[in-house]
Amino acid sequence: MKALYLALMARAIAVQGLNPSMECISIVALASTRDPDYAVIPENIHSSSTINATGGIFEPTFDAQDYPEQETFECLLPSGLSIPITGTETQLNKLRHDLNKGALISGENTLDGLRIRGVDDSTNHLWENTTSSFTAAIKNAVVTLPAGEWNFEPTPSRYRRHLTSRNNRRLASYEGIKKVLVVRIIDKNGLVNPDAPSFMSDKIFGTYGDKFTMSSQYEACSFGKMKITNDYGFNVDQAAPGVVEVQVDFDLTTSNLNSVRNEFRIATEAKIGRSLPDHFDHVLFVVEQCYVDCGWAGFATVNGWVSVYHKHHYSSMAVTLHEVGHNLNLAHSGGVDGKEYTDHSCLMGNPWFKDDRGQMCFNPAKTWQIASAGAWYDEKYMLTWESGKVDPKYWRVKLVGIADYNMMLPDAALVVKLETGFDKDLFVGFNRATGINIDSKDGNDKVTIIEAGNNGKGYSKSIMVDELGSGEHRDFVGWRGSGKLLVIRVLNIVKTSSPWYAEVEFNFNNATVPSASPSLKPTGSINPPPSNQPVQSQPSPSPTFVLTGSPTYSLSPTMECGDLVCMPYETNLNCPNDCIGNEFATYDDNIGAKGANGTIFSLQAVRDVAITSISTFFRSDTESLVQVYTKTGSYRGFEQNQTEWTLIYDKTVKQNGKDVVTHLGSFTNNVPVVIAAGEIRSFYVYSPSNLVYRQENAVLEGDRVKSDNSLNFYAGIAVAYGLFGSGQVFGPRIFSGVLWYDGIKISQPTSSPVMSANCWLLNSQDECLQNSMCRWLAFGDGICRRKRMGKASKRTR
Repeated sequence: MKALYLALMARAIAVQGLNPSMECISIVALASTRDPDYAVIPENIHSSSTINATGGIFEPTFDAQDYPEQETFECLLPSGLSIPITGTETQLNKLRHDLNKGALISGENTLDGLRIRGVDDSTNHLWENTTSSFTAAIKNAVVTLPAGEWNFEPTPSRYRRHLTSRNNRRLASYEGIKKVLVVRIIDKNGLVNPDAPSFMSDKIFGTYGDKFTMSSQYEACSFGKMKITNDYGFNVDQAAPGVVEVQVDFDLTTSNLNSVRNEFRIATEAKIGRSLPDHFDHVLFVVEQCYVDCGWAGFATVNGWVSVYHKHHYSSMAVTLHEVGHNLNLAHSGGVDGKEYTDHSCLMGNPWFKDDRGQMCFNPAKTWQIASAGAWYDEKYMLTWESGKVDPKYWRVKLVGIADYNMMLPDAALVVKLETGFDKDLFVGFNRATGINIDSKDGNDKVTIIEAGNNGKGYSKSIMVDELGSGEHRDFVGWRGSGKLLVIRVLNIVKTSSPWYAEVEFNFNNATVPSASPSLKPTGSINPPPSNQPVQSQPSPSPTFVLTGSPTYSLSPTMECGDLVCMPYETNLNCPNDCIGNEFATYDDNIGAKGANGTIFSLQAVRDVAITSISTFFRSDTESLVQVYTKTGSYRGFEQNQTEWTLIYDKTVKQNGKDVVTHLGSFTNNVPVVIAAGEIRSFYVYSPSNLVYRQENAVLEGDRVKSDNSLNFYAGIAVAYGLFGSGQVFGPRIFSGVLWYDGIKISQPTSSPVMSANCWLLNSQDECLQNSMCRWLAFGDGICRRKRMGKASKRTR
């Protein structure tokens, strides 16, 4: 076997030539499933972190969560071997952004100017596009991203596989009989996953009677249109049906599993005597355990065929469904908190890590993506609603859940897409938790509203905006930048019929509700004619800083004083219960956190507000200086110019470390930062003992990250190695913590905190506790701030 293995290695070298003509035929993204065993950030950071004289740490990364929730990339060579792609952090984030926007399609595009570089193991000599040994060229090579503007080109047609063309888009194939191979890897020292091949076969294919598997669930969610098989039509040396055992010539305990996938492939081809992936649709590699660069349960190529698993995670049907979902060009599904995996109504939200749990399908945005490829679901049940931006408009529809698709009502829809006029749209569906969807953990038997980009037709991380029960509604203030209100209301969830269904109405600009229910069919379809909207051009190397995002709308559940939502016509004076002490949480934990001396970010006020305090997370639990600076407008161009900033907070603070938020208390002299509606204001939070903060997938500097009725919050940067001019700037980064604010009117005096006869005037903790309207947080500065009683308002993006 070893002779055949070496022969295949030699063939790969011959195919590539390892010369200046070696081409990167496509860029392939890789996405992962987090390992729940790494859910808590350990106390130690990487020993390679650089510490300066003042204790400032430049971008330390916490081991557990540092395995990328964000995509990584590789260059695919003509033989099918791959080389990692490297670049600056800004370049890699731009690549992720293009992937989620649809400018880059994984496995379907390449890029002008990619340069292949490597190191010859024998001489430690850097080479570029020159002949070298296989191990040096492939194991140690990297591809660097070019500087300047990028020009994506299609992968040559002869290299494309298992794809269908629809509306000039290249999308993964979701239907048909899929040949799947499981490879049980044995390393040079005999390390191998302890589960028997027969057990693996049963867990993936249900060979010996397991009823809940990746195979059974894909067939269920597709209603028989996607079937997985281990009947290949040719002989393979199998240890069990669909499972082969392959010996590799490396030490698992010292190997990064992503970097040795080429050896997985070559050794497997040697074992089965056939090339990969030509005879298989999906190949699952299973290893004993991860030892280097861990934090994942599995990872997979996006719009590809490879997935890799360690320990027992291959046997969790939701994990294999999730990873093969990446093969099918599906991105992660985030929850209402905006995190990477927290939409647990969807398989792409990582809901389960258990055997025989994972009977669920995909959220409305992913369902739309699959149906837009002409797969699984009839397009007549996928409806588009165009509200317009001026005239009142009303529509009512019945929604049936995926679980009951085989019982669709003739006047019902499966998913409704709300056009925003931008790349990111809203997708509305009924998450019926029964049958094939019974293991859903989020929004069960409720209407879910999902936001996703790429017009719903390609790879794009989705976010759950809300989940609504009977009688609940969601208001979008300033919908599509119109200044007018859009209301999505669940009139009723009907449980007396078969199937259950949700009655939902859409009302834009206070339209008159008709006496008779409007027609089912709104204007639009799943594949409307191409719009005249211009294609976004590639940015220059130093783009003009612009705050970007979806249209400036805000989300709120109600419109009455006392509902814990500060509406535009409410203020701290006429509705103190709603408009004083509001808590705007950017992130309330540090999963995936990084750290440095400071973070800079921008806000835009949707209505007049007064920022009264900031809470955040720090690296240590000691006393240290904290300073907060602010300036009007964007920080861009002023990151290292202290004279343009105003110091508004300067205290030594007992910090609570990275796991518990530290409340800073009021700004100097209790003076808030007043921001007029539409105004942009930047903040710089600094401490020599280091803040910790977030880096998120597919977010660029200036992207809108979260919003509520009063504020838009944008991704910013971090500063390390000191303050202002002495520091180094890098980004994008997202401030972690809480912004405390009041809703006000700008005509009110702003030289001191705006107060009225409410709990802000109470100066002792005892007095605060006696006030039935409020629950209190004491910041130790003589002023109590309110955490409102009653049902918490829904957090929004």
